[in-house]
Formats: sequence, structure tokens, C-alpha cells
Amino acid sequence: MDKLFVDKGGEVQEFEGRDKRKQVRFPVCLSIKYTGKEFAACPDFILNINKADIFILLEDPLDKGAELTLVFEIPEEKVLCRLEGEVVGVNTNDPEYPKGMQVRFRNHLAEDLQRLEDYLEGKKHLVDETV
Repeated sequence: MDKLFVDKGGEVQEFEGRDKRKQVRFPVCLSIKYTGKEFAACPDFILNINKADIFILLEDPLDKGAELTLVFEIPEEKVLCRLEGEVVGVNTNDPEYPKGMQVRFRNHLAEDLQRLEDYLEGKKHLVDETV
């Protein structure tokens, strides 16, 4: 696995290897929940499958060092996986970068990340050729 998926408003772009963009964009809708908060369906995120971490675009991120469990689910269908993580970086005021938090997955099984990647891979049949 060496993939980077970038979601913005439900449209995903895929990158492979050393930031080589594959010209693949496709719609996806996942919701991400964590203790005490629930993101709306189709949140904006950057998921780096290879490094097992995620950047979630948020106006009000958790503090660095916060521990959480992320639940990736297909809205109103099923849970794809639950991943424990720790907030390892936060940006709330640097205008050069988006607001949000960097979460590093811990104690995860390769199968969980593979299931998430497989779901995203499986959505490629929805490619919008006009993008």
C-alpha cells in the first residue's frame, strides 16, 4: 500500500508513490465519528494509507496529544473500520495551511486499512470523466 486519497466535498483524488497524481477523481461519501463528536457525512480529509494517518479539515480540532477512536462508515449502511489514533498535529491559526488536525493511527490491523482502501478503490467505477 502506498496510496494517498484526498477528499474535498465528496470528490476524491488519488495519488500514488511519490505524489504522482493518477488522473482519477470519483465521488465518495464517508462519515467519520470520534468520541464526543460526529462529522457530517462526506467530510473533507486527506488519507495516507501507506503512513497510516489522516488529516481532517476542521474549524475546531482537538488538542495535540488527544487520543481518539475514528469510526469510518458508509452513511446509513455499515462501519468500514474503527481505528485508534492520536492527534499529532493541529493547525488553527496558520493561514498558509488548512485548519484541522493530523491523526496518526495506532495499534491498527493492516486488514482495517486494506478494507478502507478497497472501499475507495471500489468507487472508481463512479469516475466523473468531465473533471
